[in-house]
Amino acid sequence: MNILFIDFNGVISYKPFWHSWRDAKNNDYEIIQKVLFGENIELVKARMVGTKTSEEICLFLANYTTAGYEEVLETLTKDCKTIDISSAIIDQLVLLKPYYEIILATDNMDCFNRWTLPHNPIIAQTFNHIRDSYTHKHPKKEDG
Repeated sequence: MNILFIDFNGVISYKPFWHSWRDAKNNDYEIIQKVLFGENIELVKARMVGTKTSEEICLFLANYTTAGYEEVLETLTKDCKTIDISSAIIDQLVLLKPYYEIILATDNMDCFNRWTLPHNPIIAQTFNHIRDSYTHKHPKKEDG
């Protein structure tokens, strides 16, 4: 059987975390991009391998944003639940499934298993296996 590895970010989904704030042109989105994904990228990496949780990150971000902790977490949770899923890609993968073992390999955080997967069952239905860095405690590039 052939194996097909697919990534989540940039293939299955194109929206970033806190995408509703980006779409609404909320200044907190730009602050998060700068503070978390720019100046404190080590926190993102720690979150991707399971040493930081979404709650810990949101608590950190509440110190920089105009939103409080609850709103930062609520927005993240809602956006993870409603993230875009490419139906065009999913449709093509379904056609390939009889010929391939289809594996979703993603560097992702706890929010993926907690909120994205349960609210988007098409993902689990499409892939034979889902391998995320948070659950496996290391980035996908370190898989042997």
